[in-house]
Amino acid sequence: MCFKLTRQILPLSMILLLFGACGQYSNTSENQLVSFNFPYNLQEPDIIYELPPVLDEISALSISNNNEVICLQDEDAVIFIYDLEANMITNRFLFGESNDFEGVEVVDETIYVLESNGRINEINNLGQENQEVIVHKNFLSSKNNAEGLGYDAETNSLLIACKGKAGDGKRMEEKKAIYRFDLRTKTLEVEPIILFRKEDLYNYIEANNLNELSFKLKKKMPFNPSGIAVKDGFYYTIASIGNMLIVTDKVGNIRYVSPIGKGFLPKPEGIAFDKDNRLIIASEAKNGNGRIAVFSQQ
Repeated sequence: MCFKLTRQILPLSMILLLFGACGQYSNTSENQLVSFNFPYNLQEPDIIYELPPVLDEISALSISNNNEVICLQDEDAVIFIYDLEANMITNRFLFGESNDFEGVEVVDETIYVLESNGRINEINNLGQENQEVIVHKNFLSSKNNAEGLGYDAETNSLLIACKGKAGDGKRMEEKKAIYRFDLRTKTLEVEPIILFRKEDLYNYIEANNLNELSFKLKKKMPFNPSGIAVKDGFYYTIASIGNMLIVTDKVGNIRYVSPIGKGFLPKPEGIAFDKDNRLIIASEAKNGNGRIAVFSQQ
């Protein structure tokens, strides 16, 4: 990240400490941030849904226009429709052959599915006779291990969070990246829009006394993104390796970090918001079933 200050350059650690528990430091030329309040308690879900065995390896979720959960089962080319109120799968649709599917997002009537090698499957007319799948290739590969897919309505683009390499070259080492796929041109922007740096995350956690996360730091990057969602102009990125959530603004300032309870979400893989502003996180099975946890605003 690049920090632009108008008069005096301060060490990053001092900038973080000046903002105290809010952990807000600036990456903007105006040196001002829109206020942010995290309204969820990730240690106390409203309800936890135990998923059937067919979704033990749930790898992503999104919310449909009628507030149903759209989800994937890792290597299966199947879109599952899950009704939270009924606590059951209500439909499923085949869209291709088995592969490593890691992200799903609904945009209007179109469903986009992300493969770990970065390819995006655009599914039109799901479940109808004229169902169509268009595959969009790009420069990402399995080394990037693309896992998270979110939709940013403001820019009409998909966000791809990479669990693996951020990119090529020394400047990308020990970082994690978020790329943007323009839905108007159907192309992936060459430069990542956000780079998570180990130093920034470490400094935030230290400044905010997040002791539960501190022990994992310093030796290597502790945050490997597995899911991403957008809400009110902020990016919510989760990690299954690291078991945490990071909220950033659109230029990459870290605005909030929280551990995710391992007891009920041992491997968080998918994140979304429903029409009632509830935060929904899915976890793969570990010593039990796959799960979906729902968090209401406090």
